[in-house]
Amino acid sequence: MQTIYQPDKPSPILIAEIQYFMAFSAVKKLMSLEKLTWEDAEKMNLLLAQQFGVRKYEIEKTGG
Repeated sequence: MQTIYQPDKPSPILIAEIQYFMAFSAVKKLMSLEKLTWEDAEKMNLLLAQQFGVRKYEIEKTGG
């Protein structure tokens, strides 16, 4: 899909990427506060990426 450049409007793809990053950051924060397990965070991350139509970021598994 080719989009036409319009300097007065942000790209819908860029908007989706920013929205996903905001949600991804919230999931990582919940995981760091131990409100979410890594497995649940991974599932939620995948669903968010699909919802926004972007490539998912990886969540590092921390702890022992």
